[in-house]
Amino acid sequence: NLYMKVYIEQVFFNNFFIDFLLVTLTATSLRQKLHFFRVCIACVFASLSAILLPLVYVEGVYLYVVKVVCGAVICIVACSAKTFKDNTLFFIVFLSYTLLFGGLSFALICISGASVDGLGQISYSLPIWLVNLMLVLYATFMFKVTKVFYAKQKISNFNYKLKLTVLGKSKTITAYLDTGNTLVDNLTGKGVVVMSLKNIIKFTKLNPLDIITKRPISSLKNAHYINYTTVSGNSNMLVFEPDSIVDKTNDKPLNCLIGVSVVGLNNNFEALLGPMAL
Repeated sequence: NLYMKVYIEQVFFNNFFIDFLLVTLTATSLRQKLHFFRVCIACVFASLSAILLPLVYVEGVYLYVVKVVCGAVICIVACSAKTFKDNTLFFIVFLSYTLLFGGLSFALICISGASVDGLGQISYSLPIWLVNLMLVLYATFMFKVTKVFYAKQKISNFNYKLKLTVLGKSKTITAYLDTGNTLVDNLTGKGVVVMSLKNIIKFTKLNPLDIITKRPISSLKNAHYINYTTVSGNSNMLVFEPDSIVDKTNDKPLNCLIGVSVVGLNNNFEALLGPMAL
């Protein structure tokens, strides 16, 4: 009896731990919020199911059906989504991670030299804590991958491809939507797309000293200097009207000006696109 008690406790806590990882990882992948109390209830149900299911005479297809139903109950209890679609997606991802965890665990056990008897029972000497540790490392890796994925997706939503034409020369540039860029030309009322002096020089072949010293630029259409405020104080910026500028992302012409920043921009993009320029 003492041996059985210890075994049940091991099964309970091991399943609770694994299911907690699975539910948390699923929610993180789908960016769904979880309630700790509901997750604990779901994991307790999963652990009790793992203990009681072997005591019930269910085998073959019926066993898999029961396990799928148990998985659905776990997801319904743990998931806080309000729509059927979100709950179904949570369930599918939960099952996918369950299969991955199971495959990883089985692979580790096989590597350790496991043997299978005539009844299909697997005997192995690999400590269960080591298997759990590997699962934790895998889950941590997936947490990081999910975080990086959503971070890149968020950044990509602010990236634009602009086709800029100046002095008859066209070029496609990468612009970043900066919500803090509310720069507007007082004369025309148009928004300003900021580009670095380095990129403008390559594009127009102008003398950089003319721009740095605030000299008039007659070769550019409607070129003039405007005042703007930064953290370091007030400054002047050359702005001009391009021949055309088209948002290739949405195939939309933009009615805005180009501003020349003497200070360089981030190397990941060539221009700062403000909301006023869209």
